[in-house]
Amino acid sequence: MAVTRVDGTAETETLSVLSGAGVKVPCDWSLDGRFVLYKQIDQATGTTDLWALPMTGERTPLPVVRTPHDERDGQFSPDGKWIAYESDEAGSRDIYLPPLPGPGPKVRVSVDGGTQVRWRRDEKEVFYVAPTKA
Repeated sequence: MAVTRVDGTAETETLSVLSGAGVKVPCDWSLDGRFVLYKQIDQATGTTDLWALPMTGERTPLPVVRTPHDERDGQFSPDGKWIAYESDEAGSRDIYLPPLPGPGPKVRVSVDGGTQVRWRRDEKEVFYVAPTKA
């Protein structure tokens, strides 16, 4: 994976952590530019966890949500204090909001399923795709 400035004022930089072994897919970039949130597939279990890559310093990845379940498609809140993500931990895919970096309990937002979560700019709501009822 590579990063480049859209105005062309700097050379393209390869993010070797995200280009290394294993499947790693970027999900979001914090509005303050400090972190890239990505999902990584655990090759042993096939589940997906969420990690944050600091964009300064040594760039050592930080675990954000790592469980035996499948967590994916995370989004930073506009103020960077929360993450919204999708997980199958309750048996169906639902949307959760844990504080970042914590501590504190996560909030389960959807109860009948949810995917593709996005924050409203003022952080007062999250939007997600809910399954249709027959």
